[in-house]
Amino acid sequence: MAENKSNPNWNVGIEQAMQEIEGRRGTTVVTSVSVMNRNHSLPNWFQYSLVGLLLLIAVIEFARYRSPHALAQDRDFETGARVGLLMVAEDIERVRATEGRVPDKLESALGKVLGVQYRKLDDESFELSLDTDFGRLVFDDYEDAVKMTGS
Repeated sequence: MAENKSNPNWNVGIEQAMQEIEGRRGTTVVTSVSVMNRNHSLPNWFQYSLVGLLLLIAVIEFARYRSPHALAQDRDFETGARVGLLMVAEDIERVRATEGRVPDKLESALGKVLGVQYRKLDDESFELSLDTDFGRLVFDDYEDAVKMTGS
């Protein structure tokens, strides 16, 4: 058997060093910069507080969120109704062109579907009106324009 010629104090020193290293594992080192243990992981309370902070920021930002798209104005919603009213007026104009006078009652299918009210002012003129969620649209044949009146 080979004779161990190393210094016995050397072996004792290594054993003491190993015991110190094993004894220190898992102990917490507190420095002025951070709180960490020897295996370089953050404590659970720190991780949970970061997640809570991020959730709080997300909730606050969600509450302050504004859409990047412009909000529609009331006039945008009434555009379809205006076009429908003008199409009914064209139907009445076609009758006036063929018969020489405006009809006594509304014969336009589109006008009936939209709920357009027709009023004959005289043999040459008429008025159309349509109630919408935003007010009452009125087409006046004299002015040849659609106007919004109060609801």
